[in-house]
This record gives sequence, structure tokens and C-alpha cells, in this order.
Amino acid sequence: MTARSVPGGAVARERTGRSSSPSARPAQIRLVLDLAEEYGVPADLHADFGDDTEDPRYALAGYVAEETARRGLGGRVTLGHMTSPAALPHAERLRLAEALAAAGVAVVSLPATDLHLGGRGDEERPVRRGVARVRELWEAGVVTACSSNNIRNAFTPYGSADPLDTALLLAQTGHLSGADDLARVLRMVTDDAARVVGRADEYGVRAGARADLVVLDTTVPEDIVLDRPERAYVLKGGRVVARSTRTRTLLVP
Repeated sequence: MTARSVPGGAVARERTGRSSSPSARPAQIRLVLDLAEEYGVPADLHADFGDDTEDPRYALAGYVAEETARRGLGGRVTLGHMTSPAALPHAERLRLAEALAAAGVAVVSLPATDLHLGGRGDEERPVRRGVARVRELWEAGVVTACSSNNIRNAFTPYGSADPLDTALLLAQTGHLSGADDLARVLRMVTDDAARVVGRADEYGVRAGARADLVVLDTTVPEDIVLDRPERAYVLKGGRVVARSTRTRTLLVP
């Protein structure tokens, strides 16, 4: 296990991966949170990435919530993946979601990676496709976002890092539909994503916010996740740095 603080957060890398002892994992979590406390930075832990919680290495979200609350690190700790709790009984899932919300632990769903890697050992049973139970996290008050995790590598061998593509994939696989759900999914890659990375104070279309904007070619905000419109303009610091156009020609005989 190696751990260090880098600009913007505390990170850890497990050298032995899945072969490490389950009893070692809580100590590793404490080490990462120690770094976050020492250097005053947020902590991002990819945790509970399994098909179920039978292996205790993939049942640590509750412990993260406890440690976060004990240290007063609410709003500075994020869990990525969170697929294995999907296999818990309903009442246990709800208690876990409530504990995460109370502790101020955010959750980032990574559906492209989770769907690609999950269930690979399911040869004699229906193949499981674990995705974080986003609706239950919403209802418990957990701050949630979604992301691609990585693209075009062994973990996620496709993708373009387009957050709207990830948002649509999450909606399709997370039983999220209808105007209200899709508006909330859009928040997961905009306002709530800004909260997760600690940029909420300078984010948004309002006076005083940073003029870093992506202008979408649409007049129907509620259809953004479904349509993934053309990015008409990209502004950085109030200056247009990229522009896209799409041309369609209707050929009538």
C-alpha cells in the first residue's frame, strides 16, 4: 500500500489488489483519511466494487461513513463505484444510505466501468450487472454524481469522456426515467458534480460564478440527457475557446 497527498486530494494505491487481507482494508481507509486531515484536502476512495458483499473487502462503505463522521470530514469524502451494496437486502441498503448521508459522504456512480467488469464470474447464474442504487441514495439525501471513471483502457475499453453519455447510460441502467428523474441525472454531471469536487461556490450561471461554460444547442433543457445536443460553444474564463456546428440537409425529390 502506498499513500500520499497530491494537489487537490489524498490518494492511495493498493499494490496487492484483490489478494490483500480483508483485515488490512480498514487500516488503509484510515491512512487515506489521515492524509486528508493532515493536509486539509478531500479524499476520493473507490470502494465496494464487487458483485455482492460476501467478501468483506467489498463491504466497507459503512466503515467509511463511521470514520468520516468521527473525524468531522463531512463534505470532503467521496466513494466511487459502490456496486456491491446493491446486493444487500432493502432495509440494509437504506440504513447504509442514511449513514452515508448523515456523515456527508458523497457517492459517484461509474456505470460504464461497473457494467463492463461486473458479473464476470457468473457462469452458473444470471449475470449480475451491479450499478449503484442511485434512487435510494437520492432519497436518503446523499450527494451523488456520475462519471466515466476512465476510458479506452482495460477497465473501460470504450467511451469519449462525455458526461452526457455517462448520464444517459446511468439513466438507462438505473431505472431512472421521466422528466424529474432525468433532471436529477443532469444535476449529477453539473451542479451536484461541482459539489462533489468542491467547486459549488464558483459554479453555475449566476453573477460571481466562474465564466467556464458549455453552451448546448437546445431550447429544451428537460431533453438534454436524451438528446446530448451539440456543444455550440465552450467558454473558459469568459472567452470562447471552441465552437461546434452540425449541418443537416434534407434532400427532397
